[in-house]
Amino acid sequence: MNKSTTSDDHRRKGDKPASDGYLPANATATEREFAALLISSLPPVIARKEISHFLGGLLTCKTLANLDGAGLGPEVAYQVGRSVVYRTDALVGWIIRRSGVTRLVNIRNL
Repeated sequence: MNKSTTSDDHRRKGDKPASDGYLPANATATEREFAALLISSLPPVIARKEISHFLGGLLTCKTLANLDGAGLGPEVAYQVGRSVVYRTDALVGWIIRRSGVTRLVNIRNL
């Protein structure tokens, strides 16, 4: 018998409600800009095995598999056959909550 899970089953304690999809309510302007850039340039779902390719090496499929196994991965994931896929907006929001995003300043402009 398959156990069905919902996105609520994967929410972590301390996560604030998202005000813009899966972004935290206290997301900075830089984090919102970064999220919009990624979401607009990526497909709506991404297979775990393609994560590194689509995110430019930001995250590896093995790291994501380990985090999923520990219950610390993105909230929305689906198993399709033998593959795991993630909704892009949930994946991007998870990355921002987990790592944060800061804009780098070009030191030549200082």
